[in-house]
Amino acid sequence: MRVWEQFATVDLLSAGRAEIIAGRGSYTESFPLFGYDRRDYADLFREKLDLLLEIRERNPLTLRGRFRAPLVDADIAPRADGETIPIWVGVGGVPQKEHLEAIERLGTEVAPVVRREVASAERSAA
Repeated sequence: MRVWEQFATVDLLSAGRAEIIAGRGSYTESFPLFGYDRRDYADLFREKLDLLLEIRERNPLTLRGRFRAPLVDADIAPRADGETIPIWVGVGGVPQKEHLEAIERLGTEVAPVVRREVASAERSAA
């Protein structure tokens, strides 16, 4: 919910120009700190992305999940400036099954996040 609230605030301040790129991330070292098991990596991504999509589409929201406390008639504010905030799936390598499933649900394309080229370009500029 926090991600939505922050992006909705930026969207309101920018008159509807915010977009979200949602990805799985590459560091799982913190999972145990939050009580997550690394084997649940794909399921966590699916559930968190589904939550983000539900928040985008409905308000108030009732939702139950495996990895979070249930939401019952939760009023999520602020809302987007316009009808919605675009959400892209960020992939830093070869898309995995859960990326492709997310892309299908979103009806969008992949927003490639390429770190190697950025790091290489930064070294070249130095």
